[in-house]
Amino acid sequence: MKLLKHENPWVIEQLKFEVNPDKIEEFIKKDHEVWTKALSSVLVLLKKMSGLAIKKKGIIITTVYWESREAWKSISEDFLVKTDKEFHAKLVKIIFIHLKNCMQTKHFQKIAESEVITNE
Repeated sequence: MKLLKHENPWVIEQLKFEVNPDKIEEFIKKDHEVWTKALSSVLVLLKKMSGLAIKKKGIIITTVYWESREAWKSISEDFLVKTDKEFHAKLVKIIFIHLKNCMQTKHFQKIAESEVITNE
């Protein structure tokens, strides 16, 4: 295993959604159609991925990797509000279990990672 240190640490945003367990696939598709496509137009997004909580059904954790905090925060508020309205218009009535507190956000800074090296 190799330890990789980052010269310019990434900023990591982690979002937690509580979704009707029967609508997870639809949530993921709409998230990709709206948020992922919109964010890919801003060059500060490095990577975005989603996963399911193991212990509680219906919890989706989305992790967004940003170039830097400054670059991430440079995205216009109008862009974010417009994208959020579009996303909620497609989903809020059918998917979210709890509209209040349906999203929690945590922020991290990625400074290193381990890479598994296999012999070929």
